[in-house]
Parts: sequence; structure tokens; C-alpha cells
Amino acid sequence: MPGTVAVFPNPYLTDKWSSVMHPLLSTWAISLKEAGWNVIGLNAEDLYNTELIKNICPDVIIIHWTETLTTYFINQIPSGKILTSAISKVIPYLLRKKLANSVTPLVKTMIDEWSQKISKLNIKLISQVHELISHSFTEPGLAECDNYMKSKVFEISSAFQTQEESSVPLIKKFYNSEKKYGITYLGDYTKFHGEIISKSEARIKLSLKENSRIISYIGTARKNRNPTEVIKSYLKAATGNSLLIVAGMGVGKYIPVKSDKIIIYDELIPNEKLRNIFSSSDFVINDAYEYMTSAVVRTAISYHVPVIVRNYGASIDMASDASILIEDGLNGLDNAITKSLSLSAEEYNFLVNGAVLRNVERQWNQYGKAFDDLITSLDKE
Repeated sequence: MPGTVAVFPNPYLTDKWSSVMHPLLSTWAISLKEAGWNVIGLNAEDLYNTELIKNICPDVIIIHWTETLTTYFINQIPSGKILTSAISKVIPYLLRKKLANSVTPLVKTMIDEWSQKISKLNIKLISQVHELISHSFTEPGLAECDNYMKSKVFEISSAFQTQEESSVPLIKKFYNSEKKYGITYLGDYTKFHGEIISKSEARIKLSLKENSRIISYIGTARKNRNPTEVIKSYLKAATGNSLLIVAGMGVGKYIPVKSDKIIIYDELIPNEKLRNIFSSSDFVINDAYEYMTSAVVRTAISYHVPVIVRNYGASIDMASDASILIEDGLNGLDNAITKSLSLSAEEYNFLVNGAVLRNVERQWNQYGKAFDDLITSLDKE
């Protein structure tokens, strides 16, 4: 049954992020090969070129994140290329907005034409749904283009895959769809960042006090995902021995107030240091809204660290019995952080044991079989 599967984005990219920091797609490609599939990588210009896809003639195409494909479409328009370049930062907002308003309908038309051509190739297309909405584009109008791309890819797909069963109801409701689907877990992230070390050893490496209760906020900062509210809530709840680590590229400009109870690492965190931060933490927090799949949450679980998260998407199952949930409402974040700092040893150990179990259940090599099972079920239709 296995044949050739073409994967976008290309799982064999050699940049530092794709090959060292977060080699997710190459790891899943290994699992596909172990299941007997021939795996080829597609770049944006490859997927855009429907004649090339016709000549390659893969049995299946998997499309993961659409952002680089959307950017390629936008860049086909001269004014769009300005918006995706560094030049856009010096252009006044209102002018950028005007440019985006002129570009968006053109890009949507291009996406329509491309999706129709892809559909006519009669190649099975699997949409790997990581997120429902675009989180990467900050320019006005460009997120709208990417959301449109996501909807079109899902529309022309034969089926979809996602990382946890708890994300499926969201996807079905969002797209008003009953398409077949497969669950493809994110595996153990210690494979990427390094084996677990003891909490005491990790804290020595980071020059932290051994008896502190440490909460960590980890991840690249964006307008819609940054540590500002976490810091405000943490400082309301902070106890004498507590500490907040804020780590990730760009977090520095989202620090609303300085405190000796907050340690900041404003950088792209190298793997060893990232391992040390996770291993030193008592909790890792992700308070972002509408983040369906969080690699940070999955990494925390890999290091047997409980999480503070919203009751949304993949985190529900991924961190089951290993989380404190942020309730909806004005004081939800405050209450969750306060609870994390006041748990008994027995309550905390229950969450740690939950993280250990969730981690064992989710292995990288499950991807190939789940994909194979989904394709087999489609072939039986």
C-alpha cells in the first residue's frame, strides 16, 4: 500500500530551527519511512507549481503549516513583497494597511486558482491541522490571506490529521466538516533538547536557588502570545520562595515591570539551556488564547513538568492529569498561578505522575502507522 508522500514544508531543510531546534517534520518523515513510505520534501515554489506536482505525481501530499506558502503567494505581487520584507517596518501603518487591502483580494484569487488546479490532479491531500488561525503574520491583511489559505487547503483535502483527539471537535466545528481524520501525536521532546536532568542539577547550572517554586514562561514573543499578563498575575501571587523565568526571543519588550523575582532570558534559547530551564521548573505556563497545539506544553510534559494552560485544543488531552487549567473570566490566570504556588506535595506529585504517563503514551514512531491507517481507510471508500 505505501507509495510516495510529498511533505510541505520540506522536512529536509538544513536551517538551524528545522534541523536542530525543532526537527519535528524530519522526525515524522523518519516514521513515515519506517512505515514503508517514500518521502520527498516540497518547498513553497514546488507546491505553487502545479505542473511540477503533476510530473512528480506523489500518491499523497501532506500540508502542515501554510505560512511560508502564503508568503510565497503574497510575494508574487510587488506591493505584497514589500509587506513581507524588512522595508515594511519603516512604512507608516496606514500606508501598510492600504497596501494590504489592495493585495489581499489578489492573493485570494491566486489561492482559488491554485487550489482548483491541485484538486484536478486527483492526488490525495492531507491537511495536518496545527492551528485554526494564523499566529505568525503581524502585517494588516496578511493574516487574512493565510487564514484563507488554511481554509482552502482544508476544503480540498481528502482528510486531516491533528495531534490530539481533543482538537478534533474544534476543527470539525470551525470548518463545519465531518472529514475522516487521524491522530498523530507529538513525541518526546527530550529527543531534541537533551535528556532529563534532576531539578537540583538544572538549577545549579542556571544559578537558581534549589528550594524555589519556579514557574516558567517559555516561547518566542508575539503580539498575541507574550508574557505580559503572566507577569502581572504572577507578581500578585508571588510568595517568598517563588520565581518566574521568562525565556524566549523577543520577550524583553513585553516585560511590564522589573522585579528581582523574575529572571529574563531574551534570546533564541539553545537546546542545552532550554533543557535546563524545563528541568528546573515546577510549572510551565502557556496562557495564550486560541493556541490549538503547543510544542511548549508538549516539551514540558516530556520533562515531566506540569503545566498551567487554558482548557482548549490539544492541551486538554496532552496534559490530562498534569495541568492546572486557566478558567475563563477576569481572575482565571490569577487563580491558576496562585493555585500552582500553594499545592501540597501530594497534589503536585499527582500532576508530575500525570505528565510521566502522558509522555509515555505519545511516541514519535506512531506517526507513520497513523498516517498509513488513514490512507488505507480512504482507499476503502
